Amino acid sequence: MHEKILVVRADNGHDPESAKAVRERLERQLAELYQVAERSQARAIRCTLQAIVPEYTPQSCRDVLREAALSHPAPSL
Repeated sequence: MHEKILVVRADNGHDPESAKAVRERLERQLAELYQVAERSQARAIRCTLQAIVPEYTPQSCRDVLREAALSHPAPSL
């Protein structure tokens, strides 16, 4: 396993109901993510991703486009 991958056990070895609650919350959050993604609501997508993964830091669209252009330059005519 990679050193930066953290494995978290939802039940912490104690209460199996807490694992069920965590799973249900994640399923609700993913359903919300699917809904906003289908509507192409960029800001809502970023906010929902941050709610699911607090460490998530979105890149600006300009940064993403610049990286894409650098890694896949347009062919010269």
